[in-house]
Amino acid sequence: LAWARCSHSMASSGKRVVFIADPQLTDRTSYESLPSGPLLAIVRWICDAYLARADVMVRFLSPDAGVILGDLMDGGLRFPTQEFEAELARFRRVFSFLRGTPTWIVSGNHDIGLGVSFCTGCWERFKR
Repeated sequence: LAWARCSHSMASSGKRVVFIADPQLTDRTSYESLPSGPLLAIVRWICDAYLARADVMVRFLSPDAGVILGDLMDGGLRFPTQEFEAELARFRRVFSFLRGTPTWIVSGNHDIGLGVSFCTGCWERFKR
């Protein structure tokens, strides 16, 4: 991430857009051999801290807009709505720049499915 080297016309207009691709928050579906409980909580905390480093860099760069390119979480497609909402709140805590930056989120196959795994209900809740 180096805005100074950007030669696109957007750089001359002074507009900065950050792209974050495939963040996939670690959740209960990430590692089948990892049971729920304290160990999963530790793994989630470590992964959230790692992703939060990107958030620190993004806030330092002060973008005018952001784009999240799919797969917000590993198991979003498989979550009931209440669990999806809780994980989405977690996503927003990890990526705090979302609170003050216009951001577009593109859904991924882990969010709404793909082909035969496409989930209409997941798509509907994702659009909100």
